[in-house]
Amino acid sequence: MEYHRESIIEIISKIERLFEAAILASNKAAAKPFLSEIRSLEVSLNLTPYLRIVFNEFLAYAENASGQVKEKEHWKAAAEQSLFKLTSDLDNRS
Repeated sequence: MEYHRESIIEIISKIERLFEAAILASNKAAAKPFLSEIRSLEVSLNLTPYLRIVFNEFLAYAENASGQVKEKEHWKAAAEQSLFKLTSDLDNRS
C-alpha cells in the first residue's frame, strides 16, 4: 500500500510540473505537448468515475490557462482548485 501512495505522489508531482510548463508556454500550441502528457498520466492514477470528472475539469482549466490568455490567473486558480480536490481525494483513498 505504501508503494502505491509513493507512486501517486510521484505522478501528482509530475502533473504539477507539466501544468506549470503548460501555463508558462508562449502559446496554446507550445502548451499542447505538456497537456497531452498530463492526459496520458490519467491511466496511471486508476481513478474512480468522480475523480475522472475532477481530472477532466482540471485538464480543461489547465488548457484555458495555457499560453497567452485573458483571465490567466482565474483559469490557473480554477485548475489549482481542481488539482487540490483530486489530490485530496487520492490521499484519502490510499
